[in-house]
Amino acid sequence: MIEMHGRVKVKTTAEKEAEKEKERKERLIQYTRLLDEVKDKRKNKECFQEVLDASKQVLLCNPDFGTMWNVRKEALLQMEVSQDQDAFQKQCLVELKLAADCLKCNPKSYGAWHHRIWIMERMPCPDWAFELDLTQKALGLDSRNFHCWDYRRYIVKKFGQDLHKELNYTSELILENFSNYSAWHYRSHLLPELCPDPNGTWLLSEEKRLEELELIQNAAFTDPEDQSAWLYHKSEKVLAALTSQLQSCQELIELEPESKWPLLTSVNLMRAIDPLQYKDEVNMVLQKLKSVDSQRDNFYTDLKSKFLIENHLQQVNWHAGSISFSEMSLSTIYCADSLLLFRVVDLSYNELKSVSPLAALQCCESLNLQHNCLTSCHGLECLPFLKELNIAENLIDDVNPLKECLNLKMLKIAGNPVALKVEELGDSLKAIVI
Repeated sequence: MIEMHGRVKVKTTAEKEAEKEKERKERLIQYTRLLDEVKDKRKNKECFQEVLDASKQVLLCNPDFGTMWNVRKEALLQMEVSQDQDAFQKQCLVELKLAADCLKCNPKSYGAWHHRIWIMERMPCPDWAFELDLTQKALGLDSRNFHCWDYRRYIVKKFGQDLHKELNYTSELILENFSNYSAWHYRSHLLPELCPDPNGTWLLSEEKRLEELELIQNAAFTDPEDQSAWLYHKSEKVLAALTSQLQSCQELIELEPESKWPLLTSVNLMRAIDPLQYKDEVNMVLQKLKSVDSQRDNFYTDLKSKFLIENHLQQVNWHAGSISFSEMSLSTIYCADSLLLFRVVDLSYNELKSVSPLAALQCCESLNLQHNCLTSCHGLECLPFLKELNIAENLIDDVNPLKECLNLKMLKIAGNPVALKVEELGDSLKAIVI
């Protein structure tokens, strides 16, 4: 409001919109300037701190800018080897503070949560107890933030938190609010580990099932319209129903062994009940389907690859830093986003035809794709930290896209058509071919 001749003049709607538009344009100009500043500093290889300072301003404006988080990781990896532990520990604390500030702007920012995990993995002296307490405070503000729940599960594994304490934590949350579906869901994952059925018939022991049913009944009687407890209750009944359906399906297969749909249905049921328990049976049925339904041979081959990868991920050590799928007869890659934090990935001696899904490997430093059926390396140029790449014994005719991999130091191409014309490669690639 402006005072003129003793009278207050109120701004019109058009004037207010014009001011807002002016502010938006000014913010856009500033944002664009910051982006150019980061790009120039990175290109000119200026000191790490200047790159970090510039990218910080961008991320505070836009926490979901994945490239900026990668720029920071690139600088931090250099700092990790050039600084002493105390200095790098201080920088890690700065990174955690930045991630926290970004999460205040957007509590469900994928980039900020992933960066926090990445920092905790490299931090010389990580404070796991503090992080666990942080998730408790964050979930107190929003109990449905699945990013925070995932982060808590990660911290629990790294910290070695007693799972009984975690179960008690879910009890507290449920008693506070019976509608806390996330707490019910977390509880459903904890109980099979803590109270398994000794006979293997059910997920839980009989004693624990009765206790859980009592808890569910209390929730249902407190608020009969709330679906969370009912969905949790349903999971026990679903397992029994699926097992019964599988038995019926297998009886039908005995009568009609060449019928496609009972075979495929049995695969889906076994995967739903227990994918690891039934892995051999699933493979046998898929092989049978390839002969019964030969027109979809490739579909069943890819489906087998999907199941093999999912099974492997259930048993992998998520904190090892490396993962191997070598000699698994994989025809394609599924669940590539689950490999985000691995630095060493081995996919050698498979039957892969495309690397496109591997663009998700944003932390990968060493990638082995030897002896596959690849005809192109398009997609690998998106990996910012890739240092070592083995694509030997494939069908690749062109590796020029790899010029974009600025950190690539070693490239194996023997056994590819492109290996016959090394002299035609650019200087940057010729220098790293072995």
